[in-house]
Amino acid sequence: MKYFVTAFTGFIFIASCSNSNDAIKPLHKDLIQAVYASGKIYPYNHVRIATKVNGYVSKLLVKTGDTVKAGTPLLILSAPNNDVNIDIAQTNLQLSRAYNRTDVNQLNAALQDINGASSRYTLDSLNYERYKNLWKENITAHTNLDQAKTQAELSLQAYNKAVSNYNNLKTKLSADVALAERQLQLQQNNKSDYIITAPFSGKVFDVPVKEGQLLTTGTVAIDFGEANNFEADLDIDESDIGMVQLNQAVLLSTDAYPEKPINTTVTEIEPSLAQGSKTIIVKANVNAAGIQLYSGMSVEANIIISKKQNALVIPVEYLTADNSVVLKKDKSKVHVQTGIRDMQYVEIFSGIDANTELIKP
Repeated sequence: MKYFVTAFTGFIFIASCSNSNDAIKPLHKDLIQAVYASGKIYPYNHVRIATKVNGYVSKLLVKTGDTVKAGTPLLILSAPNNDVNIDIAQTNLQLSRAYNRTDVNQLNAALQDINGASSRYTLDSLNYERYKNLWKENITAHTNLDQAKTQAELSLQAYNKAVSNYNNLKTKLSADVALAERQLQLQQNNKSDYIITAPFSGKVFDVPVKEGQLLTTGTVAIDFGEANNFEADLDIDESDIGMVQLNQAVLLSTDAYPEKPINTTVTEIEPSLAQGSKTIIVKANVNAAGIQLYSGMSVEANIIISKKQNALVIPVEYLTADNSVVLKKDKSKVHVQTGIRDMQYVEIFSGIDANTELIKP
């Protein structure tokens, strides 16, 4: 557990007032318990925009410090292969649409097959009806009737097959058109991947690439965030996170402006633990009038957990591990009930009073 206490508006912290060899008495002092944290300052909605594709930087459209609106192009990558793929996709779509017309090529031939099969079926059906009438009048043999019937049935099958072939071909050609349209859309979407745009209105905080540089998929090309709003990302030790809550007061200090502490509050506690460092990110607003803030600026913080005015306290070195103190008069140990503590002092609730003389255990 890490505690760090520093000056905070409205409170006074005390230094040790006794020699290590002297007996002491408990004192009444103002006491604040705080969790120490360190971290970085970043703009709100801070993002490191990475490339989705491989390509050379063709043109940088912004520089560090520029403010832009949402959708503004920031960087263009060369995409010669993609341009070729778009041309091929457009050609394939044109051909697919041409093949899907009923007046040309395969569809026209299939339609003619239907018309021919329909004519044959009509003729064979009439012939079958004629033989049925002749059979009723005993003018023809039954064999001739059977042959006419069979021919009519075969003609019907041929007609149905021609219709089925036409419908299947129409479905296939329509599917080919739809596929070609999707392929063209895909290639056009891929081309948009070669243009990096601002995801929202904000500020360019860094451009870590140069024109002509080869970028691979996932390379960070633009460091981006809101222009005037900042927040601190604070690393809180796993053992301390249980004491941190939303809206707790936070005192921030930067190396660049040590004489200008920033008062703020806890605004967010991330729900996941970083496995490597065993820390959890806690966020706090950074409203610093008259201070020039930079993305990535280091910051130290004290998150105020609890505070007590006029608390009865003793130096922490006079308290044993089992919450006991040693009396000066007979060197006996007395168990005490403790409250909040900082790096130097611990609050005493009961067991001793302000007149009890103590020695170090």
